Amino acid sequence: RIAQEKAAAEKLAKEQEAAKKAEEERLAKEKEAAAKAEAERIAQEKAAAEKLAKEQEAAKKAEEERLAKEKEAAAKAEAERIAQEKAAAEKLAKEQEAAKKAEEERIAKEKEAAAKAEAERIAQEKAAAEKLAKEQEAAKKAEEERIAKGKEAAAKAEAERIAQEKAAAEKLAKEQAAAKKAEEERIAKEKEAAAKAEAERIAQEKAAAEKLAKEQEAAQKAALAKAATERKEKERLEKIAKEKEIAEKKAQEKAAAEKLAQEKAAAAKKAEEERIAKEKANTEKLNAETSKNQEGIIAPVNSGSELERSSIGSKDAKYSSLQTIGSQTQYLEKIKRGNELFKMKRYAEAKPVYEEALKFKPNDPTATKRLEEIEALLKK
Repeated sequence: RIAQEKAAAEKLAKEQEAAKKAEEERLAKEKEAAAKAEAERIAQEKAAAEKLAKEQEAAKKAEEERLAKEKEAAAKAEAERIAQEKAAAEKLAKEQEAAKKAEEERIAKEKEAAAKAEAERIAQEKAAAEKLAKEQEAAKKAEEERIAKGKEAAAKAEAERIAQEKAAAEKLAKEQAAAKKAEEERIAKEKEAAAKAEAERIAQEKAAAEKLAKEQEAAQKAALAKAATERKEKERLEKIAKEKEIAEKKAQEKAAAEKLAQEKAAAAKKAEEERIAKEKANTEKLNAETSKNQEGIIAPVNSGSELERSSIGSKDAKYSSLQTIGSQTQYLEKIKRGNELFKMKRYAEAKPVYEEALKFKPNDPTATKRLEEIEALLKK
């Protein structure tokens, strides 16, 4: 009997050693596959980021060219208007009886030139908006594909991915701050140039009006009054049309943002359901393999605790890696979306996004700081 017990003990020890060796080989293969998948994900993210940067640069260049063309067309129209006014004034000094007719012809030409310039500007803005919409759609699709692939690989390499995403987030924040500063400087310069040009135009118009007022008689005063009334009416109509266009553009942007948020929420929900299903299947498979390897072995009281926790690392780990990775990924997505809306000065839309980020990472300094800035801006 003692010999049989000894043989059984030796057999049991060999079986335990073989099971341990098989488990170590399986873990080594999983670690190698995780490293390979993470390297592929990083390469894909880098390519997507480079492509997005090129597309943004092209959109910025197109916008600058459009603004330059608009300024050139406006300057040309203004020069033509001034020349026409000067010719009308000279003709008025020589032939006062024909002044009224010349003034009406000048006003008609100005209206025609302004209508033509406005039509060209609208066409250019429409083309630029369509191009930008296509580029944003492509960028959005690339971003969604990147997030889906990143989530699938994230469960196998938590520590490295979190460190890399933190560095990327810091770099993105620096780049966005630099872009914001450059944009503010560009806008300030454009405003200064526009104010200077407007002041010069007003001065020239004032000098011409004073000269014309001295040379005209009572009959010409009535014509000038009529022209001023028509000009004010034109400016009023242009202002109304511009305000209407701005309101429609804001409504379209808001609708697009709401649609994008809904699509992202649906995609995130689907990805989370797939992740949970995959995690459950992997856990069941691992439990089945462990049960098979331990058949006929008296298990210790705490055996299988790490499997039940579904954690990567020691059994004393505070959180499971899958829970940490999911929260970190969703937190970074919210911060990125909030920064995009903040940069576009859509503060009311950015506020709830930063609040969502705090649910995944309470007391986060980035989200907290942004919310304070938004509160201050919305009170102005």
